Amino acid sequence: MACFYTLGECENIPMATLYVENVPDEIYKALRQQARKKRKSIAAEVIELLEQNVITTDEIRQRQEFARKMRELSRREPLSAGPFPSTEEMVREDREREIICFGCKRRGQVDATRQGRTPSRGSVPVA
Repeated sequence: MACFYTLGECENIPMATLYVENVPDEIYKALRQQARKKRKSIAAEVIELLEQNVITTDEIRQRQEFARKMRELSRREPLSAGPFPSTEEMVREDREREIICFGCKRRGQVDATRQGRTPSRGSVPVA
């Protein structure tokens, strides 16, 4: 039994006790070291490891519900009107749209003044 204090009263909640025998020394030392790093008792560390690695019936139910929702979403029609252009088509469009600035330091840099924007630092306006 565990005793939890709520507003000055003690609630007794039945909890199971687990005894583990024949734990290899190497595993016990690693567990003790891990518990010390987290400033926990070995028992608290074991409980945390069990909670993280043992699947409960509630966890199974949650996973099944998640999988059901994912199947439902995958059956729905997409919100946007695809199909989308390929990467190659988008790159080709960008290259066709690009205005090459002859005074720019880097190849392919677009002159902001020719596109109606304020030039950023490092761009050279063409007269």
